[in-house]
Amino acid sequence: MKAITIILLLSILTGCNNTQQSTKTTEVNNYKKVGTIERLDSSINDIISPGAQAEIIAEGFDWSEGPVWVESHKMLLFSDVPRDTIFKWTEEKGKEVYLTPSGYTDSIPGR
Repeated sequence: MKAITIILLLSILTGCNNTQQSTKTTEVNNYKKVGTIERLDSSINDIISPGAQAEIIAEGFDWSEGPVWVESHKMLLFSDVPRDTIFKWTEEKGKEVYLTPSGYTDSIPGR
């Protein structure tokens, strides 16, 4: 489970940075493989399999944070702060809106 969480976290963070135009990506099984995982210590192989690659699993976010893996539902939850939205990602359905608004209750927008 730790390996899935770390790989998904890397994937989301990579997918949020739309300014990295020079990063090479390849399409595999509908996911974009991007970059490499630099292994400074071999103990990382205990939680990330040696052949793992970072993947972009969803795109189009302004500023995402989180994420949290919910093992009982096999889903990843993360928020897009400026959109006041929590997204859910599952292997079956990909990205979906989970909750909107996601917590901002003030009457002044953009605060």
